[in-house]
Amino acid sequence: MLASNITERSLRVPTERLPGGDKALVEVTVSDGLHSSKAVAGPFELPRHAPEALIYDRSGRALGPQAPAAIAQSQALELRGYGYDAEDGQIPSPSLQWTLTGATAGSWNGFRK
Repeated sequence: MLASNITERSLRVPTERLPGGDKALVEVTVSDGLHSSKAVAGPFELPRHAPEALIYDRSGRALGPQAPAAIAQSQALELRGYGYDAEDGQIPSPSLQWTLTGATAGSWNGFRK
């Protein structure tokens, strides 16, 4: 479900998390509380998306260019990875690959140095 209880006549839907494909459909259901009706639009093409990779620190805070992290040289670093693909769902841990300054560090959902 994309939305419910809307009173406007239109709805803007971000498509980043919707699966892409060449046979996408949109179904709208309306109801007056007693009777309902449906309409279907499509098929239409919705572009496929590249997978999304996220890195979290030990406390669950997302890290990246907009949220950098700094640690002391003697402090342990523990990171967690998460991958999501709009077409295939969550990417399994063995498919995550960690790289440090060009060198592969591992292929799992966590990294500790």
